[in-house]
Order: sequence, then structure tokens, then C-alpha cells
Amino acid sequence: MRNRWLIALAAIGLHISIGSVYAWSVLTRPIMVDMGFTLSQTTWTFSLAILMLGLSAGFLGSFAEKIGPKKSGLLAMLFWWA
Repeated sequence: MRNRWLIALAAIGLHISIGSVYAWSVLTRPIMVDMGFTLSQTTWTFSLAILMLGLSAGFLGSFAEKIGPKKSGLLAMLFWWA
């Protein structure tokens, strides 16, 4: 039973990691004010993040299948936290 809860927590962690990119629209205005960035600079960062998300999903899908879900999930979370 403990293993099931661990899987559920890992899945939640992965979804929060992926979903944090989509919270960018909420953070755009505060980032512009606090950091002094223009709208084009701020949206460029979001565009780059979405591009990398799509490319990594497309190219690293076979890698994730090769090493398995545990290792690929751990690797993804480590990169997100870095």
C-alpha cells in the first residue's frame, strides 16, 4: 500500500513541475514590475520554455521508455529543481 502512495505523490510532483510553466501568464506582470523587463522580454522567456518543453517531450520520449518511468521521472524532477 505504501508503494501506491509513493507513486501518487510522484505523479503529483511531475504534474506540478509541468504545470508551473503554464502559470507564467499569471506571473508576467509581477516579473515585469520587479525585474524591469519589457513585455517582449518576458514573453520571449515563456516562448523559450514552451519550445523546450515540446522539444524535450518529442525527442526524449524514447529515452524515457528505454530507462523506465522511475528513472526518467526522477531525472525530470531533478532538472526542474536545478
